Amino acid sequence: MVGETKEFIEVFSPQAGLYTFPVLASCLPPQRQGPYLLRPGQMTSIPFRNVFPEPITVTLLTDSPSFVVPKTTENVAAKKTINIQVMHRPEEGGQGLQTCKLTVSGAYHGETLRWVYYLKLAIPNLPPSDSVSPVRRRE
Repeated sequence: MVGETKEFIEVFSPQAGLYTFPVLASCLPPQRQGPYLLRPGQMTSIPFRNVFPEPITVTLLTDSPSFVVPKTTENVAAKKTINIQVMHRPEEGGQGLQTCKLTVSGAYHGETLRWVYYLKLAIPNLPPSDSVSPVRRRE
């Protein structure tokens, strides 16, 4: 599936005879995507498209317990897009990691493919403090 393949198409006509067309196709592995920004405590949707002509089952896994996916597997119909729900939930005693990698993996015709999505916690801007002034005053 991933890689290159070469086939031939043969066309025949009584006037021109037989002609053979070489067809070369190349398929690259899925590219990494992101970062997707997540707000603390809110669900974020990440679109995932099944590009294959058949349904596939994918497994969802994050590399941080601070980033949670409610479902660990999804069935995706052929040529359809689903929204993967992800939420940031701080670990006890702290905020936890602020970045994460979501890996979506599935098998198609015996080959395991992995789609990688980078996630990042969006930190809300803090209001400016009254005690610090960006302007220097002369006395």
